[in-house]
Amino acid sequence: MERFDPAIVRVGCAGVLASLTVVAGGLLAGAGGPGSASAVGWTVPAIPVEPRGDLLLALVLFYGGMLALVWLWFVLRRHVVDHGASIAAVVVVAAVWALPFALGPPLGSRDVYAYAAQGELADAGFDVYVNGPGALVDHPSLEAVDPLYRESPVVYGPVFVAVSSGITAITDGPLSTVLVFRGLAIVGIIISGIAIVDLARRYERDPADALVMSVGSPLVMLHLVSGAHNESIMAALLLAGVAIGTRPGASGVARTIGISLCAVAGTIKVPAVLGSVFVAWPWIVAAADSQRRAIRFVMSAGLALGVVALAGQVTGWGFGWVEAILATEPVDAYLSVTRIVGGIVQFATGSDLDVVLEVVRLAALLVAAAVVAWVLKDGRYVSPLGLGWCLVLATFIHPTTQPWYLLWGVFLIAAVSGGQRNRVMLALMALACFGVPPTGPHLARSLIDDGRSLLLGLASAGLALGYVLLMRHELIVRPAPGEVANTQRNERDEQPITSG
Repeated sequence: MERFDPAIVRVGCAGVLASLTVVAGGLLAGAGGPGSASAVGWTVPAIPVEPRGDLLLALVLFYGGMLALVWLWFVLRRHVVDHGASIAAVVVVAAVWALPFALGPPLGSRDVYAYAAQGELADAGFDVYVNGPGALVDHPSLEAVDPLYRESPVVYGPVFVAVSSGITAITDGPLSTVLVFRGLAIVGIIISGIAIVDLARRYERDPADALVMSVGSPLVMLHLVSGAHNESIMAALLLAGVAIGTRPGASGVARTIGISLCAVAGTIKVPAVLGSVFVAWPWIVAAADSQRRAIRFVMSAGLALGVVALAGQVTGWGFGWVEAILATEPVDAYLSVTRIVGGIVQFATGSDLDVVLEVVRLAALLVAAAVVAWVLKDGRYVSPLGLGWCLVLATFIHPTTQPWYLLWGVFLIAAVSGGQRNRVMLALMALACFGVPPTGPHLARSLIDDGRSLLLGLASAGLALGYVLLMRHELIVRPAPGEVANTQRNERDEQPITSG
């Protein structure tokens, strides 16, 4: 049996305590009840969640525990970069850190309860792309769904709707449904980790450090393990597709599998379809002449679209999800960059906010398309790294940006890119851990509505101070020799792709 470095053992044990503190803060804030279904330690609460106990203590525990966990994450990565660590050691640390999140109530978001209600809706025979969960009148699953989503049709692809329906068909009540969704999310994380290790080795990246940056991050613990977001399934399919389809000298079968897996990931969430483009593009541009390139382009596009169409037919949902995405008004997410920019423009010009938002969102979409086109045309970044950064861009221009959306691109960037450039990504991921209160955004709104904005302000100030101290440690400390080596090695990723 492998003997782990004592320093890593200490970090692992301290991280468990930090995770327990975060979960305890969430429970005290109301994330675990009172509600309609009981379990050991927590229940499924109705919305709106009324904070229980001393709210200030709950926030201190939640955010203080998260600060400690982020700090320990930095310490773990620093140790891995400076002294090295085995993949097994990183996996064990990540697993023990994640355990309290896996056993506690969903934190930071109510989305998993919406998944359960949407699954019940589909299982009951409703058209989920026309009706919201509210069509389940007086159904127990509605109690925990955020009011923002009760009347909203599903905006996920047909494969995820089929998965949600299947889960609710075999479970009994929202609690067991949440636990199955969480189990599926953990499986997705494991598959993502395997693909990340494979990509890291291929790009001469330290796989242990790649795992620390990705599946070992507090952002994954909070939102993929605890929150059970469908990003875990999307990422597993996307990363598997990229890992298989971009192997040097990949056969036609491997490339077909890669493009297909990325397309299926897009039937979970649309941005993942971009993976099919990046898997196919090197093969397309390697053709000897423009005619052959056109043929390869049509073949690749036809394969991706065919897989998406087949998914719609097999699940029985067709292309209704595309119409729903185009027709549904985006939820007014307070972290959305387009919403923030639109609000500033509206304030400055006095224009109608809805019109301004439509223009800003269209402009952001055009900018994103232009960036992707430039990356593909330039050729130097047509790799998992370029795909990762394009997905990060998609995160910021998305009309309903959420902290866990960062993981779309972070997993790929962590897998193939090392060195100083990752410090910016680490800072973004750490900051994203504090993007939502323990029971979701409605808690912040209730604090302000109840006149307790001073409490929220004091908590935010303390949080900002702690975050600055963490960033000072991570971003100012001198680079370790291992990071310098990683930076030099990963410069190869930016070399132009030659045809052949």
